[in-house]
Amino acid sequence: MAVTKHRRYLTRKEIRVAQRDDGPATVEALLSAFPEAARFTDEEAEDFLLVAIYLDWCSVEMARQLLQKVRIAVPAEIAFDAYRLGRHLFRHWGDPEVRRAVLARGVMDSDQALIARIIRRRNGYEIEDLVRRMSSPAFFAWVRQFGAPDLNELVWDLLNDKEQREHRTLVSMAKVIMHRLITEPEPPRRPTRWDQEKLARRLHLRDVQMRAMRKSVHHLRRERKALMVSLRERSQQERPELQALAAQLAGLRAARAAAQAAAAAELAEHAQRQEAELQRRRTELAHLRQDLAAGLAERQSWLTAGKGAPR
Repeated sequence: MAVTKHRRYLTRKEIRVAQRDDGPATVEALLSAFPEAARFTDEEAEDFLLVAIYLDWCSVEMARQLLQKVRIAVPAEIAFDAYRLGRHLFRHWGDPEVRRAVLARGVMDSDQALIARIIRRRNGYEIEDLVRRMSSPAFFAWVRQFGAPDLNELVWDLLNDKEQREHRTLVSMAKVIMHRLITEPEPPRRPTRWDQEKLARRLHLRDVQMRAMRKSVHHLRRERKALMVSLRERSQQERPELQALAAQLAGLRAARAAAQAAAAAELAEHAQRQEAELQRRRTELAHLRQDLAAGLAERQSWLTAGKGAPR
């Protein structure tokens, strides 16, 4: 499985902690700090560790395909980060259907020939080598998913006392990691490029509507002016109809005043809404620029740290 440089991992640091001499004491302290983690069974922790190790070693494309197989929507902003894809998957890990789908249609599909050979041969050297590479909890989950739990009894007997203690410590650490990943809140969505383009189109449409309304008001004023001129000319030419025209003019003036007041109120309300919308969008864009700048700075720090690290 391809592993990109300078990537973050879901479990690698915690596994190293659990494998230290003081690992059991450290994990016991973590369990005391997060007592809710004890609600998970050992088998659940082993299944979790199997999937987490798979995600730590697989490529971004494989991680993305795994989420697509189990019908978990992938936000665009994390689609090219295997670590964030893994964390996104484990926010859904509390759903039993998701767990079954990930194990059955994702991880288990990748190494069927290898596990079939291991189960058929039951070669101690092959098993020991695979357990060291996978970790014993992940191996137990792997074998159990393929319907050969009796092989785990053989593997357990192959482990010495130190390796058995390490197995229990890793299972406890997996419970702590699983509790943290399942319960962490969903991060706020960042606007994608498509969202920004959609916002720009909506703002453009609002500008077009505002210009159209201004043109309509201008045309109404011109029509009113032409009508007033026509009324004055007719009043001068047709003296007998002066009173009727005066009454008509008064009615028109009242209607005009009402229309102007309604149009002004609607225009002011629309302008106020648009100004609030523009201000909110400017704030969102400013926050987005800050987030992007922070992300670029963090990426630059990773690149700088990666270049300085020994190979």
